[in-house]
Amino acid sequence: MKDLQQRAKRGTVLELGAGESPYPEADVTVDIREDLDDIDHRGVDIGNDPLPVDNESFDVVVMFQVLEHVAPDSVGRLFRECDRVLRPGGLLHVKLPHAGTIAAHTDLTHRGSGGTTPAVRRYFEGGSQQYWSDLEWDVETWAELSAPTVISGSRRLSISVHNAAVSDALTKLPFVTGGVTIQAVKER
Repeated sequence: MKDLQQRAKRGTVLELGAGESPYPEADVTVDIREDLDDIDHRGVDIGNDPLPVDNESFDVVVMFQVLEHVAPDSVGRLFRECDRVLRPGGLLHVKLPHAGTIAAHTDLTHRGSGGTTPAVRRYFEGGSQQYWSDLEWDVETWAELSAPTVISGSRRLSISVHNAAVSDALTKLPFVTGGVTIQAVKER
């Protein structure tokens, strides 16, 4: 399912929380900031406002380092909006800092929206029925973490894991950095 680049090149892409450097493949961009000239829809709080686009109008929706800025009680509503704007078979691609890393805790704008794999995955898999009882998604999550090593200088050890328990355990190492990627395909 790790085919974001292929899907983005052949379909329409909506980027939520585009910020100052929008995703190059994005056809339409949305951001909360009103001072960004290159954003199509400015001043939109994706955690609370309806997305200003038509139903089933995109093949891909992306969020890069955005979900952690959304209040936890708004995440379900945001995912329902993503479901609304994605075409059947469309891809939702989300990257966020892993909750166990330093980056997840040092930014005062992070709202705690579940950087750990299991917390966000529950939204998709029905753990929070009030959010997902009517949505059908095929979901894959993985963590990409790295830690400094003392082997032969300052090399970094990079690890990609698909097991939530393993990724949570790795964050207990000092100076771990990295993130979680979630990809969900709308099945209907």
